[in-house]
Amino acid sequence: MHKNFWGDAQDFVFKFVTFQENILLLESLNPEFKPYTVEVVDVLEIWQFHSYHSKQMPERLTEIKMVKNVVDEILTDLKVLKAKSHI
Repeated sequence: MHKNFWGDAQDFVFKFVTFQENILLLESLNPEFKPYTVEVVDVLEIWQFHSYHSKQMPERLTEIKMVKNVVDEILTDLKVLKAKSHI
């Protein structure tokens, strides 16, 4: 659980956690969600999951996949800009 930065609400998130001094790097298995950091003092609890109920565990996003995602976003933005310039 972590404190939501937009008020007093709390969210439950499932992430890979990397400890970096007083900050936690949180990374999702879902490539749609970008990694983000949270200060340790803002964390209420950390739980370790016991099992994943699926025939296949999702792969963690590799650096090359992250680069591909960024390139794809840039290409999409360029297409939008190109389309706007032809109007």
